[in-house]
Amino acid sequence: MWVLLFHLTLGQDIPVLEFGYLGVDLFFILSGFVLTMVYANSFVSLNRHEYFHFLQVRLARIYPLHLATLLLTAALVLAFPERAMVYSEAARRFSLDSFIACLLLIQNWAYWLPTSWNVPSWSLSAEWLAYLLFPVALPIVRSFRTAWHAVAAAGLLLALLGVVIVSKGIPGSTGSGGTLRMACEFGCGAFLWQAMSCGFRIPPWTGSLAAVVMISVALSASASDVPAMNGLAAFGFALVVLVAASGKGPFHMVLSSKPMVFLGDISYSIYLLHWIVIRVFAEVVPLPEDGGPSWLLRIITCVTIVLCLAWVSYRVIELPARRWGRSLGQSPVPVAAISR
Repeated sequence: MWVLLFHLTLGQDIPVLEFGYLGVDLFFILSGFVLTMVYANSFVSLNRHEYFHFLQVRLARIYPLHLATLLLTAALVLAFPERAMVYSEAARRFSLDSFIACLLLIQNWAYWLPTSWNVPSWSLSAEWLAYLLFPVALPIVRSFRTAWHAVAAAGLLLALLGVVIVSKGIPGSTGSGGTLRMACEFGCGAFLWQAMSCGFRIPPWTGSLAAVVMISVALSASASDVPAMNGLAAFGFALVVLVAASGKGPFHMVLSSKPMVFLGDISYSIYLLHWIVIRVFAEVVPLPEDGGPSWLLRIITCVTIVLCLAWVSYRVIELPARRWGRSLGQSPVPVAAISR
């Protein structure tokens, strides 16, 4: 939702919403955490069958909706080529080779424009790279048998990302910069789970307060033209994940509520559909730049359309794809409930 509102209000400089691109950073941390939790006892002695089965299951989870949104984007570009030309680097963005790269989920890796075709799928390309490397990296993460060693490894990865941001300027949120963010943050999430599995806990209310302070400082500093402080937000996100996973505290209470669980269920569909809906909606109902009730009504209408389509997509595409993925073999079971 944060990324959706960021893209929907681009250029408006609305506090908090203008940093919605950081939602992807939170996603990378959470993804590493959850996958490590689910596959904690897997890949001890990695074999080809286990490796490819893992990739099959992950593809069943992410690829059907990616393919559907990519084909939808292509259909719109072919139907309205003059509207596609308003994009920067349009010829490169909507080329055949970039389409093939998107089909293979490699558009964020090297040569191609990462935001080709359906823009948000750049992060899916980065995530796919994480999936390819995860079975090899997991035994290394699991070899950290002391909670504080795992915490230190998670912190070092985020610190490394921060150093690069400060020394080289903010890496682009796509391309090599996006890959660096994915690697450091996905790895951080993996080590956070390992730390929790070794007994590491943070007092829920203290951790929640610290997370809010970190994220608030990061966003305030970024709004004051100190963008390097965005790196501090990643530490805040790590605390959010740790506290929410503990089963206690304000983050757990809010995020386990029915509305938030519903949004979580359809979040993948929201993410892959929202850019397409925003662009089409802007053509049909142009968004005024002067704000006011009319502007707010259009924002609410567009968000409602995204949520409705995401729910349909979740039911029609995501759930059948998950059932197919489960039919490929027995899904791994988490080693234990996190809160124990």
